[in-house]
This record gives sequence, structure tokens and C-alpha cells, in this order.
Amino acid sequence: MLDTFFGQLRLKGDSRDFDAASSASSMVQLRSLFDLDAKSMEASAERPFVRPGEISQIYAADGTTRDRDKQVWAYKFTDDTAAPIMSEVPLLGEGDATVKVTQVDPEESTVAFHLHTKSYFPFLGIFKNIAEIFPDADTSIGNARKYADSVVQILSNLAPNITADVTLHLVKSTSGVQYYVSGVHDAFPNFEMYVNGTRVIAREGDSATVYGLLMDPRKKKSVKTDAAPLPVRRP
Repeated sequence: MLDTFFGQLRLKGDSRDFDAASSASSMVQLRSLFDLDAKSMEASAERPFVRPGEISQIYAADGTTRDRDKQVWAYKFTDDTAAPIMSEVPLLGEGDATVKVTQVDPEESTVAFHLHTKSYFPFLGIFKNIAEIFPDADTSIGNARKYADSVVQILSNLAPNITADVTLHLVKSTSGVQYYVSGVHDAFPNFEMYVNGTRVIAREGDSATVYGLLMDPRKKKSVKTDAAPLPVRRP
């Protein structure tokens, strides 16, 4: 559970362990399935699997308390009967999360994972619906709709994007196909990556304010793994 401008935001699955299963709970999950010809290094990709989180809920702050055993943004319930103020299923917008397979040259193909989304905070649509209640007409005190739209825009800006740009490199070698991972991702939330079921990255989110971790570019985490033989998963 996270401390936010609007209250305590609960994301289903935000306390789970790292897990390679595609059914595992997560805030956002990207997965690419493809066949790779080790001789030509051509990759034939299926449609990428992109899944947002399962549910987001906001609770009143008086029903929660800091979890002292976890990061400073982690909160837990003090009242198990507390009901959420708002509850919404996250949705990814077009282009929020993409997976692209590219043959760079005869020796290398890449799988690029791109994430840039506010899907973990899906309540902005509710605020927009409220703004649309106001009449879009000029009056002696101004246009109420324009004022409401401005407030919605401010609220949208207060909810930073979660971003990640990470690339899997598949490189032909004399001993077979090698792989390594490069890129950058935010210091919140936890970040994990698997290649054919083998864990490549498993990082806990940093212990600092969520807003600072997502808005300060100096907090971003770089990724560069050593080259290793590509683990093979048999069909």
C-alpha cells in the first residue's frame, strides 16, 4: 500500500515475491513469445502479451499505518474491515506498453520492452467524468468546464508515469546464441525479468517517496548484464 496525494493506494499483488509464472500478480506485465533461427538470427514473433494490474483501491489514511519492516512507501491495514473509497481495474492506453522484435543484423536480434504508463492509478478517468458534469459555457464567473478540466490536468500531472525501456539482445556466437540485457527502469516498483524462465533481473523498489522515485531522473536504474548462453526452453 502506497502513500499518495489522494490517500493510501493499494495495488493487488504489490507485496508478493518474485515469480516467473505468467499468472503471477503484478502491476504491469510484458511478455514476448517468439521463435529464433540460430543460423540466420531471424526472429518470428507472436503477438506480445501485455497485462496491467488486477485492481487498484484507495483507502482513508486513518485505516492504515506505516509498515516499518518495508520501504518507506509501504503501508498496511490497521482495520481489516476498512472499505475502499475508490476501486478501479487498471487499463493500459495505446502505446503504454509495447514489445518489439527486430533483427539488427545477421548476427543479432533484439526484443525491446517499453513501458510508460499511469495504469497503476486508474482513477483519473473518474475525475474526468466528474468534470464533464459542469456546463461548457461562458458565464460571468468564467467557464466551469474549463476550470474543471484544468483541475483534472493538474491531478493527472500529480500521478507520474512508471517507465522502463529494457532490451534483450540475442547475439550469434561460435558456441551458439548468447544473450544480454541492457536499458533503464524506474526505482519503483519492484522490477523483474526472465528469459525462458531463467531469472535475469530481480530488484526491490528503492526506499524513498514514490513521487520522488518516479519523477527524479537521477533515481532511474540502469541495466547491463553480462553475456551468457541463451537458456533453451523446449516446446
